[in-house]
Amino acid sequence: MRELQRAADAGLVVETLFVREQQSSDQSVLELLAKFRETAETHAVSVGDSVLNAISYRGDSAEAVAIAQTFSLELHQLPTPKNALFLVAAGLEKPGNLGSILRSADAVGATGVIICDQVTDLFNPNVVRSSLGTVFCVQVARTTVQPFVRWCVKHNIALVATSPDAETMYTDFDYRKSTAILIGSELGGLDQSWMEFATEYVRLPQKGFADSLNAAMTANAILFEVIRQRDCASSN
Repeated sequence: MRELQRAADAGLVVETLFVREQQSSDQSVLELLAKFRETAETHAVSVGDSVLNAISYRGDSAEAVAIAQTFSLELHQLPTPKNALFLVAAGLEKPGNLGSILRSADAVGATGVIICDQVTDLFNPNVVRSSLGTVFCVQVARTTVQPFVRWCVKHNIALVATSPDAETMYTDFDYRKSTAILIGSELGGLDQSWMEFATEYVRLPQKGFADSLNAAMTANAILFEVIRQRDCASSN
């Protein structure tokens, strides 16, 4: 219901809402349906436990399941305000990590998330679940390397690559200008083409035996450093 509520708040076009029959008259369900009907002719279908459990990603924990229209994900539709902040998922493979990144991007008020060289479907149920429904709230675009790099040059956006070999610590870089933070795949990180296109390189400190951090954790650390710097600058 949490994810569905966020979809409703974002104006997602929902065609059908399947509701567990014993909850079909609940006030929360009726309010949700009314919200969906503000943007579409949403059909409500009351179903038994066996049906909802079969179509639900979470089985018997779900109260309702929706069929919704996917939305456009074009790079040129993203806003490019002064001091924009983008998180770029380059070849990210795990839906849970993409969902976590969307959740963090929402938390810091990022301008948008850009999926480059898509491997994971943005509408994968686990992306929706791990994002806590923020997949419907954050501005998202899909693209490939070359168009994205040209777009960054056009809008004067610094491309910041994360690399364990970088000389600059992630806390020492100035993120107050328009910035796109590049996060690579879980297995191989950013490939060489990205390293060539990047304008800046930063690293996170690592004291243990592992040679890399989880992609979502890396994104979280840098995103919150960005917002810390920007908040400090605005208060001075």
